[in-house]
Amino acid sequence: MSVAWRSDPFNWVDVGSCICCWLTFGVLGSSATLGRGRGGGGGGGPRELLFVATVFFLGLKFLGFAKGMGIKLATFIILLQEIIGQTQTYIFVFAVIISLFSLMCVRPGRSLASTCWSCYPQ
Repeated sequence: MSVAWRSDPFNWVDVGSCICCWLTFGVLGSSATLGRGRGGGGGGGPRELLFVATVFFLGLKFLGFAKGMGIKLATFIILLQEIIGQTQTYIFVFAVIISLFSLMCVRPGRSLASTCWSCYPQ
């Protein structure tokens, strides 16, 4: 692979969307997973996470198509790429902090409502 191909983020979005779509089609086509509802807990299992990743990559792929539609959309998307490129460290630290706060309320074997509100008197 050339350096120019690897340096374009939309090429990696294409790879990720192709992989996720093929995995999703494989999961939907397998007879072992058909007809199953959501698992016992309230969280998403690997199947739901795969579907979320597929939708995410397809949404990013749409941005790649929009980049080719017109000069104004292309300018806006390139501007977004530059902003994200300049603030990568901040975005990563912010995502870690948000994840830690969201995981603070979840304990195995307990529902989210009983865990988060258990410290407050009823």
